[in-house]
Amino acid sequence: MPSHRKARTRRRERPRHCDGGAALLTAHVPVMGVTTAALASLSLLAQSAGPGSAGQGPSADEVRRKVVDLYRQADPATATAVTATGSVATGSVATAAVATAATVATAVRADDAATAAHRRAEANRLAAALSATRRSLRVAKREAQHKLTAARALLAVPPPPPVSAPTHGLKAAGALAFARAQMGKPYVRGAAGPASYDCAGLTRAAWKAAGVELPRAARDQTMAGAEVAPGELGPGDLLFFYDDRSHVGLYSGRGMMIHAPHSGAYVREEPVGCLPVRGAVRPG
Repeated sequence: MPSHRKARTRRRERPRHCDGGAALLTAHVPVMGVTTAALASLSLLAQSAGPGSAGQGPSADEVRRKVVDLYRQADPATATAVTATGSVATGSVATAAVATAATVATAVRADDAATAAHRRAEANRLAAALSATRRSLRVAKREAQHKLTAARALLAVPPPPPVSAPTHGLKAAGALAFARAQMGKPYVRGAAGPASYDCAGLTRAAWKAAGVELPRAARDQTMAGAEVAPGELGPGDLLFFYDDRSHVGLYSGRGMMIHAPHSGAYVREEPVGCLPVRGAVRPG
């Protein structure tokens, strides 16, 4: 009897080439450019190697060519490595692409983390240096302010007045004060104190106490200063008596003088007119 059953036809399965994935994994792919090619190949392979796509998607050769083109676009060196591997199977390429993408992503994250850590360390170092510089500037500023304050204080204090030499009036007053202190001491010819005096010895000792050095003899003392007119006499002026100016006394003011008169007498104060005045000299 003739059979009504239809003859079964065997479905011919496409040969799978599994060596392409291994070759792709062994190829050296630079980090730069691989990520882009891997992601693009994942999208393509997901369409061709997904469930239920057998007999409907592109062939293995077409997939291989597309992947090679993608890698060539990403990096010429990568394209050369991939072309040398021969045929690529659809399932193996997908697996290798996923592994490559994961590896690249991990490397990129590690590189980014290292770069970020380096930048943080550099920023911390710069911040520490800046803080140290600011501290140094604050210390220098305080020192400068202290010095400026001290300088202003010095400028605010007026300089002391210059020490002037004693005036003639002060010197004359000192000479008179010394002469008054010797009143009552005896006259002794050639004596210059401190227990006794003659006339020139008394005037010389008095002006020496005021800081002015006079000659020892009366006649020599007539040349020890400027001559003074009778109407311009002042305290401390030297008065000379007799024509030879052999006697000298110290004018004390108000027409009076202090002198050591002669032997047997004592140092005393008396009117100028008791003796004939022959001249006057102002020492100093």
